Amino acid sequence: MRHFVITFIGPDRTGVVEDIAGEISRLGGNWLESRLARLQGKFTGLISVNLPEGTEGALAEALQAILGGPWGIQIEACGDAEPAMAANFEIILVGPDRSGIVGEISGALASVAVSIVEMESLVESAPFSGEPLFRARLDILTPRGMDSASLRRCLEPIADQMTLDLDVEPR
Repeated sequence: MRHFVITFIGPDRTGVVEDIAGEISRLGGNWLESRLARLQGKFTGLISVNLPEGTEGALAEALQAILGGPWGIQIEACGDAEPAMAANFEIILVGPDRSGIVGEISGALASVAVSIVEMESLVESAPFSGEPLFRARLDILTPRGMDSASLRRCLEPIADQMTLDLDVEPR
C-alpha cells in the first residue's frame, strides 16, 4: 500500500462523498483522513488514502468518470504516513472584516517558524449592526519552547491595528 493525498473541487451535488469513497474501496484502498467543505456552491476536499501499488491512475480515471464535467482532481503520492500530530495551540480571531487579515496573521506566524496545521475562517454579519465580521480558528504547531505569551507578543500588534479580538490557548 502507498499513501496518497487526493484534492478535488467541483460543483456541489448530492452523493459526491459516497462516489469517491466507493471508488477508493473498489480499488482496495482505505480512506484515512479528510477535510471536506462546501464553499460558494463548490464542493472541495483533501483526502489522505492508502492505495494498493499502481492503482492511483485507475482511481484518477474512475473519479473523473463518475464526477464528470468541470471537476478538478489531483492525486499526489506521499511518503510514509506520519502519525497524526495534535496542534499545540489554538488561535481564535474575531473582528471587523477587512482586506489583509489572513496575510498579516500568517506572515507573523511564519516569521517565528510557526506552522498552521488547520485554519477555518468565515465572514458573517455581526449581531445587531449587520457589518461584516471576520472569524478564524487556527490550529498551529510551534517551535519547541514557544509559549502562549510569545505568540501573543507576535500577534497582538496586528490584532490591535486591525481591531481583532485575539485568543491563544494551549491544546
